Amino acid sequence: MKLFYIIKGMFFDGYFKVIIRKIYLRFFDTNSTQNYNDRLNWLKKNESSLNRFCESIDKNLWEETERTTNEILNNSREILDKIEYDLGGGGSIKLLYFLTRLTKPKTVVETGVAAGFSSYSILEAIYRNKHGFLYSSDFPYFRLPNPKQFIGIVIPDFLKKNWQLHIDGDKKNLKKITNSIIQIDLFHYDSDKSYKEREKTLNFLSEYFNEKTILIMDDVEDNSFFFDEVHKIDFKKKWKVFFQDGKWIGLIFNQI
Repeated sequence: MKLFYIIKGMFFDGYFKVIIRKIYLRFFDTNSTQNYNDRLNWLKKNESSLNRFCESIDKNLWEETERTTNEILNNSREILDKIEYDLGGGGSIKLLYFLTRLTKPKTVVETGVAAGFSSYSILEAIYRNKHGFLYSSDFPYFRLPNPKQFIGIVIPDFLKKNWQLHIDGDKKNLKKITNSIIQIDLFHYDSDKSYKEREKTLNFLSEYFNEKTILIMDDVEDNSFFFDEVHKIDFKKKWKVFFQDGKWIGLIFNQI
């Protein structure tokens, strides 16, 4: 059945180019400068504790983050338990909530929504800040029937007033999003995990970044893009890597 829905998405839903590129990158992506074992060793050597990092900045806010993200997870599970498909989880929601509450960004952009854990956490923080807006880029689960219905399914309706969702793939979506913004204060990358797509996305958005922009990238263990980025000769920002819920999260910032 998965093959049927992939073919349907390609030829009847207008996603041919996006799906073909995803399939191509799965087999022919840039491998870059590290093999998996070297990359994992580097991540372990440089790992920081998310708890200690956030507590050192604002202990009360970190306690709020723990409480609120637990509520988000519980509310989301109640919805996802009723669905027969696995829509994934939300590895970086604590960091996203904490930094959104702490820095009170005006403009947040994310790539990758899926069921909506990360979007939920950002939008909840924006709601409590009473300030900010989230622009999200995603692409439907083309292996599932009626995939659009699952995008952001865990997000409560009352939070959606501060949200704009685009679902035609990052290439089209980011062009639309950047037509509506001046700069990006917080950027979360969690879409196509290939090296080439990470590189292309950051290059495209670079003119909307400034010295205060915070960048969060999920699944940095998948390839060496994050490693290469923070080891550029002209790289002058601070960075951290965290291990959370079985995934590695990369953080790049100037000051927090």
